[in-house]
Amino acid sequence: MFFRKKIKGDESLLMSIFNEIIDSYCDFDICFEVGGNHSIIVKDTVEGQVRMARDLPYRDIVLNYASQRVLPEEKESYLKKAELSNIIQKLKENKVYTIYVSEKTPDGRVLKKSLKHTFLEGDERIINVIKTDITEAVAREERANARLAEALQDKEKAMSAQRDFLTRISHEVRTPMNAIIGLADILEEDKNDPVALDKAIKQIKYSGEFLLNIVNDVLDVSRIQQDKFTIRHEKATFADLFEAIDMMIVPMCQQKDITYGYYSDIPADCYVSTDIMRLTQLFINLLSNAVKYTEAGGSINFEARRLSESTEKIACEFKVIDNGIGMSPEFQTHIFEPFKQESRMAGSQVSGTGLGLAIVKGIVDALNGTIDVHSTMGRGTVFTVHLDFDKVAPADVENAAPENFDLTGRRILVVEDNEINREIAATLLQKRNAETFTAENGAVAVDMFQASDEGFYDTVLMDIRMPVLGGFEAAEMIRSLDRSDAKTVRIIAMTADIIDVTEDSPFNEALTKPVNPKLLYSAISK
Repeated sequence: MFFRKKIKGDESLLMSIFNEIIDSYCDFDICFEVGGNHSIIVKDTVEGQVRMARDLPYRDIVLNYASQRVLPEEKESYLKKAELSNIIQKLKENKVYTIYVSEKTPDGRVLKKSLKHTFLEGDERIINVIKTDITEAVAREERANARLAEALQDKEKAMSAQRDFLTRISHEVRTPMNAIIGLADILEEDKNDPVALDKAIKQIKYSGEFLLNIVNDVLDVSRIQQDKFTIRHEKATFADLFEAIDMMIVPMCQQKDITYGYYSDIPADCYVSTDIMRLTQLFINLLSNAVKYTEAGGSINFEARRLSESTEKIACEFKVIDNGIGMSPEFQTHIFEPFKQESRMAGSQVSGTGLGLAIVKGIVDALNGTIDVHSTMGRGTVFTVHLDFDKVAPADVENAAPENFDLTGRRILVVEDNEINREIAATLLQKRNAETFTAENGAVAVDMFQASDEGFYDTVLMDIRMPVLGGFEAAEMIRSLDRSDAKTVRIIAMTADIIDVTEDSPFNEALTKPVNPKLLYSAISK
């Protein structure tokens, strides 16, 4: 009786219902008394008109809605949630109770709906239900969740690949490290045996170079991922490339009893502008990979063909062909990703970090070329690389820098916190007649430079990561000193980090540790 009287006598109730419709932009609004025998349904029709129905029992409304609109598989759950006693209990606990259902429209579409229950204006005798279409909101949320799930899956794959990489690289590093430690023990026992001493020194050097290659691979991949992989153009001939490849690959093939074939119709004396070191690295990586996965008695061929040539450019195609174990079609789609190694190879006798082909792709991209792979399991693999080169005239080729560097008269300040590295750098320079001075950190280096006469130091070799004061900060402090040689002294960074030497950099050049002696002498001689 209360509900019916309130409807007839108080227009504020109707206004509240209409306001709910306007504010919520709902499908319909049901208002019923807690007893459940009297209700008002206000509905927004297809034509956009509002119509009203009164005095329908709440239970009948719920059953009718469930049978006509709710999906069959959700009907039982909806009826249980829509029980009046359950709704009252939920509202007393939380003030708002929402039921989510799926509706099937006459044309077969499935829509998502939310039925929001509240006490009307806080009056616990009257319950208001607003049904709203949330189909698009649910679809947006599902799309966002799908993207999130995909991103999480990609992240997990990347983390798994990196875990596999760390496992492999730890094995790769331990092998030469164990050799170095073992050889050091042998040297202690056989230090008076010249033959054993000479053999151990060569083996230590080989193991150290192997370790250096691993570190360089990691650095190269890091540069590629940070878009800091740069190409240094220089003048070179294809003969330089082919000779470097032969020097590395022929012994590897001979050791494994693999037949190596080479063909080229590119003029060996053709001068081009390119990064000969990176170009050589590209094909050494491809060919050494072929050696790894080709059994004894197999064959590897390196082909270089001239596709077109003008007075200014030459377009070339290079192929690395082997009849090794091949690759699965699935792995070929991921072959140039860092840390990737096919599962059937990961547990085999073949070693490797899984970085070589990622570096190959980085070099090819940096040279504005293309690379394709075709492989059949059990039959072999073909890598095809297309590269264009700018030609240069032989008369423009600069004379190669002499390798017998003489640093007589040069005064060089070596700044390095590691005592062993400091001694090695000083010894290498002294062998070329340089006069060396050392500092254990950047602060000491700045004090030494400031206390010296102007022009005393020709070069400063600066480590980057040091206690007290780092190399970058020390170099900037030297450049800021109020003296004529502060701007002109050569400051060369020595670091395992990735450094771009720009116009704003305090460094003239950057060398990667461990420093190659020839590169060190060349940098100082400039």
